Amino acid sequence: MGGPPDRGGRVPARVQRDERQRRHGLYGGRVTVQGPYYAYAPLVLDFQGNRFVRDLDVSGSVSWNRIQDRVAGRLLVAGAKGLRGQLVIPH
Repeated sequence: MGGPPDRGGRVPARVQRDERQRRHGLYGGRVTVQGPYYAYAPLVLDFQGNRFVRDLDVSGSVSWNRIQDRVAGRLLVAGAKGLRGQLVIPH
């Protein structure tokens, strides 16, 4: 697909300064974004039962350091037939 990669900026780009905003996933769950968006301080994205696809539940939190253009955190995933795992994104 053409164009630059989306680095997760769609969710934080909709967040207003110094407010805690709740969003939802494509197929349910919630994403809570916390942090001062306009100050370029790190944002924390908290995923709670979020579903970007129908058969994969995502929970946990990540921190987005926009100055260093890095994301770090730990997400728990639960899929079909009881499969479970975790995704660790190191600093």
